[in-house]
Amino acid sequence: MWTMVLGAALTMSAGAKEYRLNPAASGVTIDDVLRMDPIEIDATRPDFVLIVRFRNDGDVPLVMHTGSMRCLRGEMELPVGHGNFGIGERWLDLMPGESKTAQLLCDHGPEATGDYGLVIPAVYTNPSGDGRTEGEPLVTDLVWRMHGDDFKPDRQFSGEELSCTSYRRPAPKVAPAPIVGAPPPPAVESRPLAIPGHPPPPPAAAPPPPAASLRPR
Repeated sequence: MWTMVLGAALTMSAGAKEYRLNPAASGVTIDDVLRMDPIEIDATRPDFVLIVRFRNDGDVPLVMHTGSMRCLRGEMELPVGHGNFGIGERWLDLMPGESKTAQLLCDHGPEATGDYGLVIPAVYTNPSGDGRTEGEPLVTDLVWRMHGDDFKPDRQFSGEELSCTSYRRPAPKVAPAPIVGAPPPPAVESRPLAIPGHPPPPPAAAPPPPAASLRPR
């Protein structure tokens, strides 16, 4: 189970070893939508704590539903928990240019092995700016993975990109294109309004003919 805490300090257990991650090696930029930087991990316990910084790189508000996020350890996939520490959130919202840091706990148990990972099913626009109403999905099936050996400082600062990330960009919704060659809609004929009990008004006079062009002979 994941526990998400935004903007709070999380006390690690005594003797736990923390790895500070290099954003250049572990982070990912998703086009002009989102920057995701895992910046710290405690990977020495039966569970692991991952601290991730999210930044809105676009020009529209974004929202993610934390209840649909998943943690990965090898092939094991577990859901996100809420409410721990008294400040858990079900929504993570970002205004353009805004950053937020999330601390995530994945309780996978001692039997799990393999790469560490995070799954975000969708990143939505938030047209109303209320921090919870989903608009169009800009990114779907976002999966971030990293091998445990790559957390070590000599790997993090080796100059290599170490994370493995995949995602999808859904096609934007567009209005249907007009049918080529379709006839124009019929013109609406304008007629004088007839009032009951009164003679109909005379028809509108025809416009005068255009003036003749006078040219010198």
